[in-house]
Amino acid sequence: MVDGTLPVPPGFPAEIPIETTEVLESATTYHPDQNATQLSLSYRSTKTILDKYKEYRDFMNQAGYNLTENSVSEIKTLSGIKSDTSLSISMRNVDGETLVELSYLLK
Repeated sequence: MVDGTLPVPPGFPAEIPIETTEVLESATTYHPDQNATQLSLSYRSTKTILDKYKEYRDFMNQAGYNLTENSVSEIKTLSGIKSDTSLSISMRNVDGETLVELSYLLK
């Protein structure tokens, strides 16, 4: 932890937009049986859920992900597959801020 914030997991793609000022969780999980590595992080943003949703939807479309969108109650999610990677993002309101949770899977 540096200045109360966790670092981004090593190897997390720099092109995926994240706000690093308030990273709450950061993890790397190896799945040797599937020859895969999962990089996960969550952070809080002062931007609205709709702003973050649009930002990630635009990024994933421009980056060439095969995109799936879903909204359940107060949670918005995006999932995408591109080549040998998948990216899942969920956004929800927590105490007036947007909690963003990302999972990047590399096979």
